[in-house]
Amino acid sequence: MEVEITGAGPKGEQTVLPPGKIQKQCRAKKTVDVGKLIALHNAGWPVAKIADELRVTERAVYAHLQKMKEENNGSVDSAESKRD
Repeated sequence: MEVEITGAGPKGEQTVLPPGKIQKQCRAKKTVDVGKLIALHNAGWPVAKIADELRVTERAVYAHLQKMKEENNGSVDSAESKRD
């Protein structure tokens, strides 16, 4: 038996996928308290605990830390003072 799967398109319209195709669900992006992320990182918290505290994935924490390092010439510490 073949089943069609429907889902919302990018503009909210309904789309019908051919049988056998599965559409990934898009999740809304979460905002991250960057100040808290920096403070926890500077306090020596492991990435897994930071992720739990902020309710995001470890991958998201790594991505934010990497972005801050790139923006601040390799330093996460100076990112906190530049945000104020």
